Amino acid sequence: MIIRYGKFIQAILYLLIVAFVLFLLVKFINKLHKKTSEQQNIELKESNEQLKVLKEIRDLLVNRPVIHHEHEL
Repeated sequence: MIIRYGKFIQAILYLLIVAFVLFLLVKFINKLHKKTSEQQNIELKESNEQLKVLKEIRDLLVNRPVIHHEHEL
């Protein structure tokens, strides 16, 4: 009976290499996803701030007194 240690060790090494590469790939994808979600949150906050300012302007314009001018032709 011949025990082939070399092939067994080679298979274990291939398994470890593939597992490590998959680990790095998943880690990289998670990092990209986190960056994207953070950027979307920042954009949403900026959009909310702009919307808040626009609503304040609208409210100020609605509440101002109307001055009628007669136009001469």
